Amino acid sequence: MVSEEDSPSSPGWTRWLSHPQWIWICTTAALLLGLTTIGLGLSADDWLQRQILLGKWPANPTTPLLDFFAFIPASGESRTVMQDSGALGWWADPQLSAQFFRPVTVLTHMLDYRLWPDQFWLQHLHSVIWSCASVAVVCLYL
Repeated sequence: MVSEEDSPSSPGWTRWLSHPQWIWICTTAALLLGLTTIGLGLSADDWLQRQILLGKWPANPTTPLLDFFAFIPASGESRTVMQDSGALGWWADPQLSAQFFRPVTVLTHMLDYRLWPDQFWLQHLHSVIWSCASVAVVCLYL
């Protein structure tokens, strides 16, 4: 009996993706691409998140697991601080908000700042390891 995966009518890419070496190829690619970030330091939202995790942001989120990635809070003290500092323009629509729920990422960032708050290359390496693990898990379930 011929399985659907091995049938002549199945696309070639499905057979290629099911090859046992695919997990190593993808994970190695993720590692090599991720290693390019090791020496970059902080950029963009890293500065805001650093202030929050070090307790230096004037309006700390009440629930970091929920509010850490609230780049444009819907309301509250954080939104006021962002508008007063110029991080969010005064002209911004009051209904505008950008908030993401990323609990695993928040927990890894909290761990980074607990273990090595000023070693940004280690923080990046930690993220690269998580990224490689995620790629490997996805490859296992393709």
